[in-house]
Amino acid sequence: KADGYRIGWLQVGPLATQPHLRNLPYNKDSFKTVCNVMQANVVLMTTDATGFETLDDVLAAAKANPNGLVYIGSPGSIPHLAMLAFNKSFGTQMKGIQGNTGDALRHINGGIAHLNAAVPIPGMKSLAVFAAEPDDNHPGVPTLKSAGANLEFSLWMGLTVPADTPDEIVAQLDSA
Repeated sequence: KADGYRIGWLQVGPLATQPHLRNLPYNKDSFKTVCNVMQANVVLMTTDATGFETLDDVLAAAKANPNGLVYIGSPGSIPHLAMLAFNKSFGTQMKGIQGNTGDALRHINGGIAHLNAAVPIPGMKSLAVFAAEPDDNHPGVPTLKSAGANLEFSLWMGLTVPADTPDEIVAQLDSA
């Protein structure tokens, strides 16, 4: 029922990429956006367990040992797409494993994976930001553009309503 009482919380992956990968009961035209609540640049991260201190360390290891490094990212997710673009831009080959941001710290510290590309996670260190300009939220962390890759990825989350919700209700929710 499109009455303004059914409000969804959606993020970029389930709305923008997943409908292209599987048969879902919805697509982007199923919703109207009420407002964007959060947007954050994707950050390439690792932990001390890997020994990587810089982006250059990762690039050197990836080029010296094709498919020797492993990143976390469920197929079709923003972290997965970001790392595919990373590999293409830098001419590296890394393997992806199924997992979400919640698995990242455990998998990297446990030696199952080496990298994650997502919003920052406590306990992980940022090596590079998938952005064109430096990110004030990550002072001193280089952008991938500064390393020669014109890659920009961000995650966003927002409120949505069914597509047939009247525009005046959407406007009222947005102004709340």
